[in-house]
Amino acid sequence: MSNKSLELFDIFHRAAEIESLTEQERFIKQSCEGHPEVFSRISALLEAHRSAGGFLGGADFSETTTAQFDTATLNTVIGPYQLIDVLGSGGMGIVYAAEQRGPLRRQVALKVIKPGMDSREVLARFGTERQALAIMDHPNIARVYDAGSTESGHPYFVMELVRGLRITDYCDRHRLSVSERLKLFITVCRAVEHAHQRGILHRDLKPSNVLIAQQDGGPVPKIIDFGVAKAITERITDHTVLTQQTQLLGTPLYMSPEQAELGGVELDVRSDVYSLGVLLYELLTGCTPIDKDRLANASFDELRRIIRQDKPPLPSQKFKTLAPELSRPIADARNTAERQLRQSLQGDLDWVVMKALAKDRTHRYESAAALAADLQRYLDRQPVSVGPPSPLSRVREIVRPTHVALMAIVILIAALVPLLGQFPSNTSAPEPQNSEHSSVQELSVPVTDQEQEIADLSTLNDAAAEAPQENEAETGPVEPVRPTPAAVEQDSAQLNPPKESTDVADNSSAPIPPLAVFPFEERGTGAKGYGSKISDFLLASLAVNPELIIVERAELNKALDEQKLTAAGLTNPDEAVQIGRLTGAKLIVLGSILELDSTLILSARITSTETSRIAGAKVRGKTTDDLAELADKLAEEVLATLSERADQLLPKPVSRTDRLAAIVKAIGDRPRPKVWLQVKEEHVGQATIDPAAETELANLMEDAGFTVIDHQSGNRKHADVIVEGEAFSEFAIRHQDLISVKARVEIKAVRTATGERIATDRQTEIAVDVAEQVAGKTALQNAAAEIASRLLPKLVISPAN
Repeated sequence: MSNKSLELFDIFHRAAEIESLTEQERFIKQSCEGHPEVFSRISALLEAHRSAGGFLGGADFSETTTAQFDTATLNTVIGPYQLIDVLGSGGMGIVYAAEQRGPLRRQVALKVIKPGMDSREVLARFGTERQALAIMDHPNIARVYDAGSTESGHPYFVMELVRGLRITDYCDRHRLSVSERLKLFITVCRAVEHAHQRGILHRDLKPSNVLIAQQDGGPVPKIIDFGVAKAITERITDHTVLTQQTQLLGTPLYMSPEQAELGGVELDVRSDVYSLGVLLYELLTGCTPIDKDRLANASFDELRRIIRQDKPPLPSQKFKTLAPELSRPIADARNTAERQLRQSLQGDLDWVVMKALAKDRTHRYESAAALAADLQRYLDRQPVSVGPPSPLSRVREIVRPTHVALMAIVILIAALVPLLGQFPSNTSAPEPQNSEHSSVQELSVPVTDQEQEIADLSTLNDAAAEAPQENEAETGPVEPVRPTPAAVEQDSAQLNPPKESTDVADNSSAPIPPLAVFPFEERGTGAKGYGSKISDFLLASLAVNPELIIVERAELNKALDEQKLTAAGLTNPDEAVQIGRLTGAKLIVLGSILELDSTLILSARITSTETSRIAGAKVRGKTTDDLAELADKLAEEVLATLSERADQLLPKPVSRTDRLAAIVKAIGDRPRPKVWLQVKEEHVGQATIDPAAETELANLMEDAGFTVIDHQSGNRKHADVIVEGEAFSEFAIRHQDLISVKARVEIKAVRTATGERIATDRQTEIAVDVAEQVAGKTALQNAAAEIASRLLPKLVISPAN
């Protein structure tokens, strides 16, 4: 090789060790002064160095090894391949750009095992890598063309030469938005799933092993370097992928906790899911979950402890803690502003990333496909399958084993999609007091300007609720009053008076039923655009509490569409309560954000959909305050209010005996009709369940004095009333040994003689059990019982008939 070539590669090697791109460019300009052709050549080599990141170890701690370049072998011919460039050095071999002379002429990447590293362990790993790549055929995985041995006996394989940038560099350089990054990442996940389906783990997924190439004018991800791939189900070769006791296979920054164990832990696909989670974290925030410098300065044992035990901050919180000189360019690279980026990360993306990064692999996504599916749901504006991690999960490891099942139930229910439909009850809930309705309607008086802000939450206090109310038609609308911040704070204190003593048993330990959060009303010009953001932040903050079952926003939107309503400006309390009942919510949170003299006042009113009782919560801040932090404070106030007043807001739990007694009381002495009953059941993805809904309805009818005609043997013409319906149950989610099932029952009742439709109703319930059939049966029975409470009093024949 010529001295000129040696000088060129010496400059290249020294430049490659410079981390700063600016300093790197300054160095090569000085070194190549007067030789523009050398400058161009080295620049091209450095670009290839960055693009082939997984093949080049780099001096960066995020890589496994330091690049070592063997330039003496250039122009060497290995089989039909002539080596033309050194691309770099990976964990096990040197990678060359080579020219294939026949039978096809093309440029390829050729990887030869490092001289001096041909131990039995390395050869075993290399053989695994070669076969792992050879059995894969996916457009987003670099293809393997050939394999063999050099004259000196060193194995090599020939693979597709990928000319591209690391995925992180590509996204930053092209200023891809969060959604554009997610689309690329989903493609990567699906390629990884392809490998997993063929029994192959990558075990070293990181930005430098995920390159973005340009094809047909668009970006195409390519996963390269299965250098530490391992069979999932069985060995690919007769060799075992070995590691010495003090050697970690993979890259520490992207390594799963189980990879940091020194033997005894069998890896599975969830190890790659963790690495994908780290990559996703970096794509979104510009940072890795674990600080690079911290790992670089840690001892070997401390490094392993950090990887296995230290839990990273939420992506949104990580970005929030960055200094402005760091956060600004990161946001700019994502084509957005800093605040908008943090807000886009909060909520679903936080939850998805943290599920992928769970230290306990049983809490991660079960596959790369599942991770991709949740991200696709996010892009499609559909509910994701995961909520924020429960605080209980943080102490799970130190809780007695007998408590684990109970904790799992709480965590599971907090993450479930809530009830889908429920019509208002005519008998089980007491009629709302007129005073309460009037006080709520005072809040819904429209405003035209800031000088006429509507009366504040003081109109909801208990004193006002007990005062005599005049008919609004006679008195006219309530005149709006512009409150001062001090008055607002004083009045809102009256909303939650001290709790009076009561003979009712304390239900504070009972779980709080499903709760829905509506978009907040905006009051004042300075609050414009804040209503939906505050409600989103509040929803995310409340969802962290494992005792709450939160109705998904998608369910609210579905109910609003069904009722031809819009959430924006929803002020009619009757409409809000109806929507809450349709979604299964027993409590709804309506609220407002008021801008007044540079002060923001966030007010929430919590309404029971069964009793129409109301409680409130409020926080105040400045217009310069962070909205997410204000929402967190409001969430604390809402939780405190629920804790203190839930038993006042909600009706007492109803046992089957009490339910039946209420039905009988509502019917009175009126004659019961003969009922022909049939409820067809369908169980999606489940084993057959006995007709639980029909059986429960029939039992309650008979216990209440109705005559039920068996639809299998009786003639429907002999019935006074025909009750027909459908029931569906489907597997909802599995959490360890617990299974939840969602059931929905829909019925209609018609008088036989006249064809008059008496009623239509529907109810959705969710039940959890270790046995799927038990959970399904319970959910169907509960849904049928709720319908019976509303339906049976409507079926009786009045004395006049």
